[in-house]
Amino acid sequence: MSFEINRKIGKTIMIGGHLISIEEEKNFTRDHEAYGEWRPAQMKIVIDSDLPDTLRNETIFHEILEAITGIYDIRIKHHKLVILSVALHEILTDNCPGAQAPGTGPG
Repeated sequence: MSFEINRKIGKTIMIGGHLISIEEEKNFTRDHEAYGEWRPAQMKIVIDSDLPDTLRNETIFHEILEAITGIYDIRIKHHKLVILSVALHEILTDNCPGAQAPGTGPG
């Protein structure tokens, strides 16, 4: 994985005691009309390998929130989840130096 957020998180993440894999897939957006996807039956997050770093990072946050809401049975409208994931991404990249994609952020 070639982006900063996933280097910090790794190829797996624990959510609610579940080991979730984070994988890239070529042409995912073209084939699925989405940048990424949470696959609960496989405990896997898949994202498009061709996304620019900042969009990859945002997509990872979004899919992690999809996993959290699914695992913990949190009911939230999708458009609210989108807003929440973008806001969390902005907060972390603006305030946590290691969370920024290479070549982005202040200074």
